[in-house]
Amino acid sequence: MASNGNRRVSGLLTCGMLLTSLVTGPVGCEQGSRATSAPSTAKSVEPSPPPQAASGDGTAVPQVPPATKVEPPKPPSPPKRPKDSWVVFRTAFDDAADATIEAKWTGANRIEVLTHNVSRVTLDLTKLPEGAPQKGPWNLQIDEQGIQITGARGKVLDLVRSTGGVWKVDKK
Repeated sequence: MASNGNRRVSGLLTCGMLLTSLVTGPVGCEQGSRATSAPSTAKSVEPSPPPQAASGDGTAVPQVPPATKVEPPKPPSPPKRPKDSWVVFRTAFDDAADATIEAKWTGANRIEVLTHNVSRVTLDLTKLPEGAPQKGPWNLQIDEQGIQITGARGKVLDLVRSTGGVWKVDKK
């Protein structure tokens, strides 16, 4: 029986070495060869779908993932407009662009006004700077165009500019 027991042990050792070589891979292989791993008996873990709420009739209603917060774009800042003085800004050629007015009394009866992107202004000669003449005629230089203002229509006048750049007194 001893020989029968030795065969069992020998058979177990052979089987164990075979099993070990299958699990650990081949031994003594050339450098650079890849050992293959034994198949795994563990369950693979796959992500499960998100839980679903049940509707009143028992059917599943998928849950919607929370939305990422998206900030609305900031509105563009409004275009700059000139501060009112004795030359009052009324309208621009391009409403989305900045507009400027530079007005000054240069002495005697001369008034100079430079504009950018302005199509209509009101000239209020009752608000001229201190020291300026309160009676006309006034020599208005607006965007390098000369206009004689007598005051016959009053001291508050609307001026309009054509798309060609010519200013004139609005006779409304």
